[in-house]
Amino acid sequence: MAETQTGKRVKYLQSDNGGEYKSDKLARFCAERGIQQRFTPPYTPQLNGVAERMNRTLVECARCMMEHAGLGKSYWGEAVMTAMFLRNRCPTRAIHQDKSPYQVWTMKKPILANLKVFGCHAYVQVPQDKRAKFDSKSSLCRFLGYAEHQKSYRFEEVSTGAIKISRDATFMEDKFDEGPRNYNDESSVVEFDDHDEDEEKEEEQHQETHAHSIT
Repeated sequence: MAETQTGKRVKYLQSDNGGEYKSDKLARFCAERGIQQRFTPPYTPQLNGVAERMNRTLVECARCMMEHAGLGKSYWGEAVMTAMFLRNRCPTRAIHQDKSPYQVWTMKKPILANLKVFGCHAYVQVPQDKRAKFDSKSSLCRFLGYAEHQKSYRFEEVSTGAIKISRDATFMEDKFDEGPRNYNDESSVVEFDDHDEDEEKEEEQHQETHAHSIT
């Protein structure tokens, strides 16, 4: 995907020593395409500091969103995907001219008007061909993020737990499972900090450790 979207060839694939990365199938895949695999030494997560820090950032954001929405741990996957969606649309000093990763990848500015509060309630329109004449025109759902391959939202129907993909919905961004909540309150604001200073320090440690390991 990286090659088809950017027109540039992948030269290296760096990873830890997880079994999924050292399989014969992946090795053949890389060899056939001229991609060189690089592995960090065992038990040295500091050599992958930037990725480790990003994982921690996404988990922290997901935890805050679930707590704010009053949702249990079973929603962690949806929360992490939403955190990643938002993070990719936040400007960062790590990129030239403070652009967002989304803007660098697509060459387009992200549309922020469609962002909604994770876990809030919404009435999702039921298509006419899926309801009888006197059935309700909408169903109460929880907002669980953004559809991956289409410009739509992901919802969970409150009454059935069914996942719905739709663009037609009325959001109630201050209504959650535990009742009304003011998401503008300081105690419930989730900030997506770039953590650039932490990442720079971890990158310096990575370079120093790498230099020592070579010598």
